[in-house]
Amino acid sequence: RRRRPSLERGPRLRAAPRAAPRAALRPPVPRCAGRLLPQARGRRRRGRGQRQTSPSPSPDPDPSPSPSPGPNPNPNPDPNPNPDPNPNPNPKGFFPELEAKRDALREIVKEEEEAFAKLLDRGLKYFDDVRKTVQAEGRSEVSGEEAFYLYDTLGFPVDLTLIMANDVGLGLDGAGFEACMEEQKQRSRDALKQARAAGLGGGVSLSTDQVALLRNAGVAATDDDAKYALEDDAAAAAATTVAAVFTPESGDEGLEESVAVAEGDVVGVVLDATPFYAEAGGQVGDHGVITLDGGLEVEVQDVQNYGGYVLHVGVAAGAGAAARGAAAAPKVDYARRSLVAPNHTMTHVLNLALRDALGPDVDQKGSLCDAEKLRFDFSHGKALTAKQLAAVEAQVQDIIAAAMPVDTKVLPLADAQRIPGLRAVFGETYPDPVRVVSVGGNVAALAAEADDDVAAPALVSTEFCGGTHLRNSAEAEAFVIAEETAVAKGIRRIVGLTGEAARAAAAAGEELRAELAAAGRSADERLREVTERLERRLQQSLERAVTLEKELYRSEEARSASERSAAEAQLRLEAERAEAEASIRTKYARIYEGAATDLTAQKKSYEAFRRQKEVEAEEAAASLAQSREAHSQEVGEFQLQLHRAGTDMDDLRQRLRLKEADSLKAIADARQATAKAVSLEGRLKALNLDLEAEKRNALESLAETEQTFRREKVVWEQELDSMRARLHGATAELQQLKSMKLEADRRQMEHLARLQEHVTDEAIGPNPKP
Repeated sequence: RRRRPSLERGPRLRAAPRAAPRAALRPPVPRCAGRLLPQARGRRRRGRGQRQTSPSPSPDPDPSPSPSPGPNPNPNPDPNPNPDPNPNPNPKGFFPELEAKRDALREIVKEEEEAFAKLLDRGLKYFDDVRKTVQAEGRSEVSGEEAFYLYDTLGFPVDLTLIMANDVGLGLDGAGFEACMEEQKQRSRDALKQARAAGLGGGVSLSTDQVALLRNAGVAATDDDAKYALEDDAAAAAATTVAAVFTPESGDEGLEESVAVAEGDVVGVVLDATPFYAEAGGQVGDHGVITLDGGLEVEVQDVQNYGGYVLHVGVAAGAGAAARGAAAAPKVDYARRSLVAPNHTMTHVLNLALRDALGPDVDQKGSLCDAEKLRFDFSHGKALTAKQLAAVEAQVQDIIAAAMPVDTKVLPLADAQRIPGLRAVFGETYPDPVRVVSVGGNVAALAAEADDDVAAPALVSTEFCGGTHLRNSAEAEAFVIAEETAVAKGIRRIVGLTGEAARAAAAAGEELRAELAAAGRSADERLREVTERLERRLQQSLERAVTLEKELYRSEEARSASERSAAEAQLRLEAERAEAEASIRTKYARIYEGAATDLTAQKKSYEAFRRQKEVEAEEAAASLAQSREAHSQEVGEFQLQLHRAGTDMDDLRQRLRLKEADSLKAIADARQATAKAVSLEGRLKALNLDLEAEKRNALESLAETEQTFRREKVVWEQELDSMRARLHGATAELQQLKSMKLEADRRQMEHLARLQEHVTDEAIGPNPKP
């Protein structure tokens, strides 16, 4: 937001002047949420000393003491020289709910500031590239295409682009920017027209004038009480007649008594009573077939409610005539409705579970319930964790397993609004009386307890709703969360599945878990086999080493009798041999830790000691050296085998990691593809709904404009006739006035002549005096 310059706040920053400024595109400098452009930061720092702010605990810039009006009324001053300037942030109690949501508001403001900072950084980087390009090409201004890219793609305000261009001595092509803006608007309008043209043959809808036409013709509103049934209602279907028939070419001049329909034509039928559910409350309309008198069948693909008149829009399955007053046999696709109903009921339960898991601040922002899935939009600032999603899913599944009854009742709006724990969509207008749906509770009992100040019961969902629902929560059979995404800032969306779709999704998940577990077990078994094989080889090597040591010990003992002169050396040899044996056993026990180096060192020290201290036992030492050498070769071979085994294990682990990565990637790709398919389907349906709504609004607006023009045209013609009549009368009066003026002039001349004659006679007389 821009602030007006104020003398109390000091001078404001201005853009640098340019040779030929465009006055229409020179707004004041925005503050950009506390961030300044690089060229303006220095000026902000230099002008900071001139800025005056509201009174605060900061010291007075004027060092001269001000006279005191009297003695200090507080003889015990506060020892804290800098008290909190705002000890009570909400002293007057305005908007007390903001105090309870202080942390959430701070988090939102922080996220907005960070998002704007990122946007500003991206725009500055792109503008710097544009500046270099403009200067390199010798241009004097930023082109309209470049400015529009900053605005349309990077979200950069055009006034900020102009200021930055001025700061570096460049201009901005405002006319080019406006041309690009107009092109973008035209592309949007063309895309909207193409999307509308791709609808159901142009579609059929009722304008305001057509609804008034039905009402003026005495057509009663459609009786749709049978829309809540979950199975065929033959009695309601048999008593149905056609009240009106519409086509895409129908106008508002009058109701057509009979319409000829060809195969494949789009037709809209209004019945005096219908079991079809019209799209409302996030639930899609029913599908089915209407068989008209004469055998003409209309395959209903859309059902809408216009001022109480339910319009069934479909495609004719054959050729024939649709006439007013003819009998009609509507047949709803109850198999499809039985798939929509659990999704709608579980949407209510999901709303309750989200509030229990995330807190009471969660509000519904939209929903869609069709035969494939349920989609629920709610207010929440960040993505749900895996633990929160699991808790929400588990609570919905628990309510399904508890087989809770679903009760509905129509109550006066004032009585229904007092029900404890009632949920309603904020900003929605509800009829009076209103239909109340409770999952797990009795509506009448809840309404009776409304004035007893009773807390809302746990695990009971109570909402205003006019949709079709199950009779018991167990009929939903199963529930899984298929997707959780963001649709807007602070708005999250959950896509859920029920019934057979939920079981199929759960089975696919279990199958995937089983595949991953089987892959893990296979790897563990192979690793266990390799480990056991290595352990067996290690044991065999240890046994061979012990055998060699025993043979060496026997040979040394046999030679000890004939070599008493080397007794001391032999004792030392035995000690060293014992140490070598212990070292060898230790090395083999820690073979995975790479202790072969210690064994080689012990062997070398033993050989050196033998050469220095055992001259007399040269033959025995040679035999011992040969034995040691053979043993070292075996140890080397074993180490080589162990190294190869370790290499095999590393290769196996690497292959397992690659396989696991491939599996995870395939799973991620599958989930992403599923999410994209669901998202595209939802977007397509939402776009179709938006296009239908915009088309209806446009037709209604056009009809109202035409009617207003006709009324104004009649009034204008009447006024024109009146003005013509007044002009004719004024012309006649003018002619009469002219005649009267001529007559008056003539009379005046005669009167003057007589008067002159009389004056002459009186002056002369018969006897004039001398």
